[in-house]
Amino acid sequence: MLNRRDILSLLHENIAKKVSATEQSLSKAEVENMKVTRKNQELVQELLELSSNAKTQRGDIDDEELKGRLESLESENKTRRARWRTLKAVVGSVIVGSGVDWARNEELCSLVMDEE
Repeated sequence: MLNRRDILSLLHENIAKKVSATEQSLSKAEVENMKVTRKNQELVQELLELSSNAKTQRGDIDDEELKGRLESLESENKTRRARWRTLKAVVGSVIVGSGVDWARNEELCSLVMDEE
């Protein structure tokens, strides 16, 4: 019984060390995640400021024909992006519904799981 107790005690000690190391890794990962999130927020703020500046610069265009062309291109771009998103969603749905093991194929997985 003493031998079993000693073995169990050693096992418990090893498991406790692994749990502690895992908790430390988790803590470091959480801190890193918070840093990355903060940096992401700063970058988003900078992007918003830059896009605001770009819109302000568009207002400086005096040529009405050029302004109209820019607006029509922006509208066309929105339409094409919407169509592209729809087509990507349809392709992803077809892949998922086909029964193919798309999760193991890197190209199919990127089509299905694309975040845009």
